Amino acid sequence: MQTDMWNRPDVDFVSTQDLPWAPVPGGQFGSGHGGGLRKTLSVDEEDGARTELLAFTNRQQGVLSAQADIFVIAGRGTVNDEPYAPGTYLHAQAMTELDWVPGVGETVLYFGPHSTPDFAAGPGAGALTVLHETRDEWVSMGWRGDEPQPADVRIRWLRRDEAGIVFLVGMLPGYTAVNEEKHPVYEESFKIAGDLMLGRRGVVKPGGYFFRSPQTWHGPLYSRTGNLSLIRKNDFGSTDYRDPLPGHDLGSLVPAFYDRDASLTPSLGPSQR
Repeated sequence: MQTDMWNRPDVDFVSTQDLPWAPVPGGQFGSGHGGGLRKTLSVDEEDGARTELLAFTNRQQGVLSAQADIFVIAGRGTVNDEPYAPGTYLHAQAMTELDWVPGVGETVLYFGPHSTPDFAAGPGAGALTVLHETRDEWVSMGWRGDEPQPADVRIRWLRRDEAGIVFLVGMLPGYTAVNEEKHPVYEESFKIAGDLMLGRRGVVKPGGYFFRSPQTWHGPLYSRTGNLSLIRKNDFGSTDYRDPLPGHDLGSLVPAFYDRDASLTPSLGPSQR
């Protein structure tokens, strides 16, 4: 099981809108030609692996020392003459030469380097994979074996290799999982769209992020509007279940969280004057 890059404190969960932007350090990806800004979501202090949001408007040209998973949240442009747009996923092998040219406006990225993302001029031998947004290639969570798969959840594989797995997961409105659950693997998630209640921890909205160590209980789960998330794990894993603790069942938590938040339960009745 891959454990490099995963030695991080748990973050369960944070709204990234509440985190400060800071300048990207010189010599790292995102700092070129005047520099960009970053929000740090989690860090492995041993090997420099990290997950962050990057925002920049200027060209980034050089060789990225680290293997990295990249997902475009906002912005359009080209990378090595390949177009990108919101929903594009990119995987860079270590020592990949990048010529990242943003178009009009700001580019915002989910950026997950597997070690310190040093970025400097020079030749690079690594390969870049670019996957564009598509309605095809969505499948069930087949790695769970004989366990029945819910019809209202589908995933799209982005990467599966010795370094781990990366995929998008989409849930239809009304998705429900009544039990708490845990897995023997590391897991991180960035919420792209929609809502997902993570048990007593609350409701994750767009921009929400978590990083979990193995064997962390979570749930039950519920989504009122449906959702889309980017998930990274260090390996496939089984799932263990248990009944929720008293007062932490869906019947108690859904009204507590959703009925008190107008953004999750918009009123369609007459406006109050």
